[in-house]
Amino acid sequence: MKHPTRLIPTLHTDRLILRPFKEADAERVQVLAGHRDVAATTANLPHPYPDGAAESWINMHQPAFEKLSGLVLAIELKASKDLIGCVSLTGISQSDSKAEVGYWIGVE
Repeated sequence: MKHPTRLIPTLHTDRLILRPFKEADAERVQVLAGHRDVAATTANLPHPYPDGAAESWINMHQPAFEKLSGLVLAIELKASKDLIGCVSLTGISQSDSKAEVGYWIGVE
């Protein structure tokens, strides 16, 4: 198994932890991201959210980060450790030091 050359970082704020997604998050991602109201506000979230899609999506994060083409982080409440959403950087341009920020937060 190839080991990553760069690891997705974990960031801490007073209230939140922004961390790499884990396969164990897949079920929660399917529930949160698959909610009709969340899917309606994003360009790429399907509704209904198909079984197995969260696992596939999570497994794409590390390779994208290694290529510096994207960064996807889980948004977790620090106090409860509840996963509440996602924040990402896409369209990363190293030469221009620019990227697009996207996010979704579960309806709960």
